[in-house]
Amino acid sequence: MTLSTDNVKQITVKRFMEGLVLADTDWRKVQKFHGDDEASLRIAALTGIGNTPSWDGTSDLTTATVDSTGATTLTYAAYGMQVLIPKYDTLDVPGIVEDAADKLGRSVGATYATTAWAVYGDAFDTQTTADTKYLCATDHTMTSGTRSNKGTSALDRTSLEAAITALANWQNYQTQKYNLSRGKLYLIVSPTKKFTAHQVVNSMFTSSNLQSNLIADMPIEILCSEYLTNANDWFLQVDPGVEAPIHFWERSAPDFGARLFDQDNRKTKLNVDFALVVDAGPQPDGIYGASLD
Repeated sequence: MTLSTDNVKQITVKRFMEGLVLADTDWRKVQKFHGDDEASLRIAALTGIGNTPSWDGTSDLTTATVDSTGATTLTYAAYGMQVLIPKYDTLDVPGIVEDAADKLGRSVGATYATTAWAVYGDAFDTQTTADTKYLCATDHTMTSGTRSNKGTSALDRTSLEAAITALANWQNYQTQKYNLSRGKLYLIVSPTKKFTAHQVVNSMFTSSNLQSNLIADMPIEILCSEYLTNANDWFLQVDPGVEAPIHFWERSAPDFGARLFDQDNRKTKLNVDFALVVDAGPQPDGIYGASLD
């Protein structure tokens, strides 16, 4: 009989735990994070004070009231998982418990990222603001007229300039001019558009005739997320410290636990649970999105 690994030849097994990669955390740069330990969280928008009118110095002042244009109520969802490792697997595969615990933690991070970035995939057809319009729409309401934070052009220098101009000419609900292009901006793209984004933002010149690319002098950071569901969609967003169109509520932080061994089946148990939700706020201020669909 031929000697082989089916009879007498030994086999050496090299093991590895797949997926031990760091999760995307760039979403934290563009979403307002809340850690309130409450049963429900409501984000309300106040309004009612427009431009100051003229006054003759003697008559009663013109009155203004503080009202609300609406609110977004965040309802969290709970998540949980348990990893079971038989007793003799822990003995026969050195390090399996440590690797499994590591992978469980990274899987939690991936769940956070998936949930956070899903809002952008829904910005044009699911996520709504207090005026019942989608997060990125051409007809958001004001006290008079409408305002648009949606484009339909593929990402290039011209379309990005149009997005910057839209933020510079933005009007709040009271129709007051509200230049949102002055501070830090984030250009959000999929991996498909990563190199296009860098060419548009970072190139010193716009073409072969060596015209200066003024965008290169602006504080724009590119965020490339593999979680964006439409490869051609792109977004320009302000720092959430200025305006926060998207809110991330961590109702309960990840709670990890381990039991070595379970008294009934002698298995090692690794547990985790947490609760969160990500949603659009009541106002569209601070984001511009382009959809090619």
